[in-house]
Amino acid sequence: MFEFFFLFFLGMFLGNVYEYFLHKYVLHGLGKRKKSYFSSHWHIHHRTARKNNFADFSYKNIFSINSNAKRELKHIGILCVLNLPIYFLFPAVYFGLLFNAILYFTLHRYSHLNPEWGKKYLPWHYEHHMGKDQDKNWCVTSPITDRLVLFLERNIYNKLLSKKENK
Repeated sequence: MFEFFFLFFLGMFLGNVYEYFLHKYVLHGLGKRKKSYFSSHWHIHHRTARKNNFADFSYKNIFSINSNAKRELKHIGILCVLNLPIYFLFPAVYFGLLFNAILYFTLHRYSHLNPEWGKKYLPWHYEHHMGKDQDKNWCVTSPITDRLVLFLERNIYNKLLSKKENK
């Protein structure tokens, strides 16, 4: 039983790592280019949230044609299918990933439909949209990967870089 829960939480952590890298490198990295397939994240979702004090009411109707929610659900579904092989090796990890995907969509949608709730309970995500620098705080469900990467950059990468420069 312990093994299942350990692997389940490992899957949730892996989902958080996905949030970080997909948000940073795909939705912002590629998405800032106007002709990119992912441009709606930056050019529509971020602009809407900034103009409306974090609110994005396109999340209200999940199945409307131009809904951010519909796009997110489609991409989450694709990721769940692409990760399906994990299920056959480590089912608990896959269920953790799946749970994180559901949690991500639910929290992200709810926070943009209820900005005061989002500001209170997901302050890192609120800061991502409303703060001075929209190129940080990449995760929605938990800031754990953001903090881990920041720690690694400050304590390992920068020290290695400074040692290399001093030679």
